[in-house]
Amino acid sequence: MKRVRVTTKTEQEWLKTIGDLMRSARRGHGSQRTVAQKVGVSQSRISRWESGSAIPDALELIHFAEACLTRPERLIEGVAMRTVEQLHMELDPQAGAVVTELVQILHDRRPPGPAPDQEVA
Repeated sequence: MKRVRVTTKTEQEWLKTIGDLMRSARRGHGSQRTVAQKVGVSQSRISRWESGSAIPDALELIHFAEACLTRPERLIEGVAMRTVEQLHMELDPQAGAVVTELVQILHDRRPPGPAPDQEVA
């Protein structure tokens, strides 16, 4: 796990976004303590990820996703889409609208998969 030194508003928003996505994925699959046991980390570590004060390393993210019955790329895609949209909206709202539309088109072309909060059969 990496402690994060946040220096910009965009970084703060990115960390909040990944934390929100992780919290959403975890809900319905147990408490922070239950998921932490499945992942092999402490409950406080899950709490720090969800609050945006720390980020999981790649292996921890994979185990977290498995414990929540989703795929790690679903969490990463959600963060990437929100980050790109936010950056473009800050630079130029009109360009941001175009980027948002393009991201949605690309997302719609991806093979369907469960949302981070849906179970995999």
